[in-house]
Amino acid sequence: MAIPYAFIKVMRGEKAYLDKSHRMPKEQAEFLMQNSNMKGEYLGACLDSCRWGSQINVMYKISIRGMADFIKNWMQQNEGSFTDLWHEKQIEELYTKFELPFIHHEICPRDKKHNLKEVIKDRGGKLRCINRSEKKLKPSFITSYTHFDELSGMKRVEYYEDAPRNPFDCGDEVEELSLKQEEELEKFEQEEPTAVIDNICYAIISNREVIMPLETTLKRLNLRPERSNEIEFPFDGWDLSFYVQKWYQQLSDGKAPIFEKNPMTRASN
Repeated sequence: MAIPYAFIKVMRGEKAYLDKSHRMPKEQAEFLMQNSNMKGEYLGACLDSCRWGSQINVMYKISIRGMADFIKNWMQQNEGSFTDLWHEKQIEELYTKFELPFIHHEICPRDKKHNLKEVIKDRGGKLRCINRSEKKLKPSFITSYTHFDELSGMKRVEYYEDAPRNPFDCGDEVEELSLKQEEELEKFEQEEPTAVIDNICYAIISNREVIMPLETTLKRLNLRPERSNEIEFPFDGWDLSFYVQKWYQQLSDGKAPIFEKNPMTRASN
């Protein structure tokens, strides 16, 4: 791991760019978002002045969306000049290689046996596995549930057999089965699995051609649970500014989206 830029500055005996005036990190973030307190300041300096933690792992007492708002506020305060204020250094001057946290797999994340010649690019530009599998179920006992599938980034319906419960197999203290229980168990044992459920994988193999929102970028870099109102990164605020720069430069006109279309959407972009 490359030496964090904030640590290099400390070793050189350099003072912090921004005065905290004894404000706690959360108070500092709130202060910087007021008036024009970030005007003319490097984003790296602003981010590094309102964090907790060491020179390497740092934490912000702010949500992912709150951090995106903070960066948006900095851009607004420095409208017309912020592209010169990411960092006091250029990316190529540091050893760290900064790349956006896109999804990219050499094998299918759902099943390594899937043939990656069977893929499709969806309308959003994501490359997906379309390997098929079949499951045979007994028609009278099919049930389903809907869940969010992390690997495909979409809601999926899963089908399975809801076999009748045999209290003897479960260790329940019963003397005999009711007539209805006997009929259900007999029907299940005799019925053939003739219903064929066709399942397509749809796991995301790569989304490198997708324009990633800043909110998604921050989610992927964050080390803490998404529902937490705190975020943590394995690098300092100066390095975070370079990831923000990479996000902004995805489009030549600088119009990469800040927020995901739906605030409740998982980070599947």
